[in-house]
Amino acid sequence: MTVDEAYSYLAPAQFVGGLTGMNDPKAAAVRYAGTMPNGTRIWWVNLKNAALDNGADRDHPLECRKVSEKLYTCQWIPSANDTERSNYWQMLANNISDFPSFFYVVKASVDWYAGLAALTQTHEEALAAGQAISSVTSDWYYKDANYPGGNEELAECQKLSGTPKQFADAAVGRGAAGLEITGNDISGADAVITFDLQNKKESYLFYNSHGKCSNPLDAPDYTESDFSTIHHPVNTDQGKIDKARSDEVLRRAKDKGPWWVSDGTKLWEGCKPSKLTPMGDAQSAKANGARDIEIDWGLNAGDVVVEYEFNGRPFYNDYHTNKFCGGIDPPSQGDRERAIGIAARSGKSWYVDYYSDQMQCVETKRPPIDLADRVKGRNAVDIAFAVPAHTADNAFLYLEYGIGDQGHIIGFYKTHDACAGEIRN
Repeated sequence: MTVDEAYSYLAPAQFVGGLTGMNDPKAAAVRYAGTMPNGTRIWWVNLKNAALDNGADRDHPLECRKVSEKLYTCQWIPSANDTERSNYWQMLANNISDFPSFFYVVKASVDWYAGLAALTQTHEEALAAGQAISSVTSDWYYKDANYPGGNEELAECQKLSGTPKQFADAAVGRGAAGLEITGNDISGADAVITFDLQNKKESYLFYNSHGKCSNPLDAPDYTESDFSTIHHPVNTDQGKIDKARSDEVLRRAKDKGPWWVSDGTKLWEGCKPSKLTPMGDAQSAKANGARDIEIDWGLNAGDVVVEYEFNGRPFYNDYHTNKFCGGIDPPSQGDRERAIGIAARSGKSWYVDYYSDQMQCVETKRPPIDLADRVKGRNAVDIAFAVPAHTADNAFLYLEYGIGDQGHIIGFYKTHDACAGEIRN
């Protein structure tokens, strides 16, 4: 059996599959290998070109980190050199896109033969393993691998009432077709259930304990005692600079504030006043059992980010010093005048408050400036209109204002579909 044939027999994998079979060090670091029947894309990942636990550079376009004895996580930098750029543009020319941000590579695959042996498990064996374990009574937890945007790693572990087999039977009762239960999944799941329902592919990962669901590949906890991002001895000039930078943000994280926090894993998520300091958030997360807790600087000056993994998903809490959580970049005088002109125009539009508890598109035939007048009557301050800074934005206008200690940013859209699409994304 060839490696390509082995891929075709591989049980559906929820992580991006990786195999370091390209022994030519001049070969591109990442190459598309095909798509499985369930839609999972398979990629060749060449660790010969990887920088392990170091930053990527011209000669090492893969930046990899050893997560555990079983797993690497690698980020591909396609702009690293001419070979990578050429490979990237060639894949785009062949309509191959939506590259994963990170590749999860099982360490067993680092060795060619060990990887080949793992991949040649037949589909029949995977089905047999799935059928055997899915009826076992246990403390089952599951993840919904259909998370928006294909980011199943953002799904949280949920308690399962019953067994995976009962879950599958219930799906069939709702009209599911083509249902399969496979076992011993490369992602660390004990069972995977896939099926078609209402013209949509569904996939769920099952684990026989909460600990396994929240950490399926048994990765160690990299949390430092002070929540620093420094995980190695400081013995170089650059290391000393990094250590000083980390010490500074840790001091900043203890400031009383006031702080406002947003969810950095989502494009539009409410910016809310925080009762915790960033350091308090990290300490609370640790007390609740979170792993890999780090405190680092945010994108905007003075902002602080608290990152950790909890209940099987990553968290990225972005702390800001203003009620707009960074808000919109300050517009020029010309942009302000243009925005006010657009705000005065009448016509049907839809708007949404990104920082409301329940985002919904509201239809209006009045000019956006009328909404600004209404919020002014509710004692709003810092009222300002802005035009989108990027042509890729679906909104044609933004309104920013604050009431008390809560900031608001309103986006205006020309169609309901554009507005609803922004909320879904």
